[in-house]
Amino acid sequence: MTSHIEHENEELNQVSSDSHQDSELQWAELTKDWQSQTYPKTDIKQLIKQTKRRVKAAKYWLAVDIIGTMAIIIGFFIALFFYENDKATLYYLGFGSIVTSIFCIHTVNFRIRGWRQLSDSPDQAIHNAIKNAESSKRYLNLCKISCYILLPAVNWYLFEVSTLAEKPILPPLLFINVFVAGMWGASHYYLVKRKKEIKQLKSFL
Repeated sequence: MTSHIEHENEELNQVSSDSHQDSELQWAELTKDWQSQTYPKTDIKQLIKQTKRRVKAAKYWLAVDIIGTMAIIIGFFIALFFYENDKATLYYLGFGSIVTSIFCIHTVNFRIRGWRQLSDSPDQAIHNAIKNAESSKRYLNLCKISCYILLPAVNWYLFEVSTLAEKPILPPLLFINVFVAGMWGASHYYLVKRKKEIKQLKSFL
């Protein structure tokens, strides 16, 4: 009888030991998987800092866009009142004033709306990062669209000015086209990064 009880106890101990080992293996796998994530719980503070840093940068660039738009509009009125005979500059600045105003108004609208949705709660860190990345994605899309609009406009203007001034058009033409192409390339590069980042962040929800 005693031998039978001892045998049962040994079996129970073996089952318990096996179960404990299985639990340890499962926990080790879960821990490994958790640590392999880009934004584990230990990196939430870093994610919050990154989001705040990007919001500050976005506010800086928004201020630059507003100042640039105001400068173009002021330049248009100066050309209108003092250089009315310079039709090329007048048309170029007038067109630029309309396009940059639309761009700026749209940017201010979705940027402010996005910032109002941000929360200071650490529990909302990933949601905040997604909202900020989506706002950045919209801005980069606008930058790419502006390049498509800017390129023909600035090429036309350079052609008109160089024709009237009888100066070689190739150097400024090459410079401005390389500059716009660089803007488009940088916007596209960061746009791809933001799309991947949004997809990755959403996988953690």
